[in-house]
Amino acid sequence: MADKKTGKQQMEDVVQLEDEKFSAEMKDLIRKAEADRLEKSKQYLSRKRLYTVSMMALLMGTSSAFVGLFLMGGDIRLALAAVPLCIIIPPLLNQWANQALKDYTTGFKATFMPEIARVMGKLTFHPTGGIGMKFMAPARILPAHTAYQAEDCFRGKYKGIALTVSEARLLGKKKKAEPVFDGVLVMLKTQPDKFKGHTIITSDHNAANNWQKSRWKSLQRVEIANGIKAGDFQVFADNPEEAVQLADQDFMALMHKLSELFDSPPISAAFYAGNRVLLAIPCAENMFEPGDIFMPVASQSHALKCKKEVEQILHIIDVLDVYEPDNTLGTEAPPPEPESEPEQQKKPEES
Repeated sequence: MADKKTGKQQMEDVVQLEDEKFSAEMKDLIRKAEADRLEKSKQYLSRKRLYTVSMMALLMGTSSAFVGLFLMGGDIRLALAAVPLCIIIPPLLNQWANQALKDYTTGFKATFMPEIARVMGKLTFHPTGGIGMKFMAPARILPAHTAYQAEDCFRGKYKGIALTVSEARLLGKKKKAEPVFDGVLVMLKTQPDKFKGHTIITSDHNAANNWQKSRWKSLQRVEIANGIKAGDFQVFADNPEEAVQLADQDFMALMHKLSELFDSPPISAAFYAGNRVLLAIPCAENMFEPGDIFMPVASQSHALKCKKEVEQILHIIDVLDVYEPDNTLGTEAPPPEPESEPEQQKKPEES
């Protein structure tokens, strides 16, 4: 929905669908996506067959020309002139044949993914971009890296709170640039001055051991209140009283649920800068790629799993009670500020 005065796209409040209605809409979307996949796969196979036939004809033709011109005509220059055809034409034909694969991936993200975002609750989908690193670095929960890549970004507004979810990859300092983080990043921007201090809740024991005396040296270890299931999670903060309130029964139950939904990776959450919450969730699965053109489009069960993950992320806002009473559903609120320019090459962060 565009603003009449500015012409800019405004975010609508997220509206969560019941599983039954969601499944019905997803069934229709998957049917359309599957029809497109079958069409593109047939196109690809047809082009590959034509490519193979053309290559055989080209090789036979140029070989015959070479033999005829050189052995029978004795003109080496004309014979050699036929050789470039075998060098130039094959890559062009192969590129033409493979274009169907690229069209399928591009079309999937341009057509299918925005519809999934809509069905998931009036979110918007952006195939490129993510959360700006300048907003995330102060959280101090991301590993040192030399490059930041982000894609498949969802944005929305829930109870007036700006929400961004993005797949992201941080590349390390080694020559092969292997990922030091590969998963999902979530940013919530709350109303101003909701958090008085900096709190980190994490189940990443490597991060806790490595950073407790370096990047987290201004934070102290905080014990979770008695009776609350901590599990693998630890809390570090510069405002212990606030940290205990944040790591309450409901929020810790939510963290355990998120961990379960994402197959138990080491999850970290940071509350910082007065009004920001950042979650880092490692996830080996590339959740929003179309997959192999010869494999059926993701099932409804996969889509329903993604819906559950998004619902748990939205539930963070409910649990933390970080929204203003007058910013409930149906009211106008400013759209999320743009935070979508991840730089592909960055200087390593301080560790």
